[in-house]
Amino acid sequence: MSNLMTPTEIKDIVTPVVAFDPSFFATSLDYIEKTIIKCILTEAYYNDLVAKVALLPATPLSAADQAVYDIVLNAEAYAVAFASYSKDLERKTNNQGIMENYTQWSKSAADTAAKRILATIRQREFDYCKELGDFLIENKATYPLFDADKISYEPNFRRFFPI
Repeated sequence: MSNLMTPTEIKDIVTPVVAFDPSFFATSLDYIEKTIIKCILTEAYYNDLVAKVALLPATPLSAADQAVYDIVLNAEAYAVAFASYSKDLERKTNNQGIMENYTQWSKSAADTAAKRILATIRQREFDYCKELGDFLIENKATYPLFDADKISYEPNFRRFFPI
């Protein structure tokens, strides 16, 4: 179970399709949160933010935490979408090609169309993850639990090593 957002929140950010089932994102949510978001926020700040988010809406976030949380929502949403769509497209490949399953009826998709869709989602993930890391580094005095030396995520390569 994700600690920072729900599949419904991801659906609201990523896709305008009303009939889209948000449970589609559930399988990738925990993995992305632990391997990407936690690696950018660093463990101490991640744990602190999770504890504060658990108290919502009874106890609102501070302005500083809300600023980070707003970026985290977008970064995590697009990272989960990329992981989920990639996995789903791998499963949906058949003798008619790749099937796009985001409409009421599936339709055959050209390889280039699927790559274009994934590239767009991946670019948004990159942009938001970079924005999150840059924001925290620029404002590290505001976030004493954040340690810039412990970031272990490189958005260019989606690998885990210090920036």
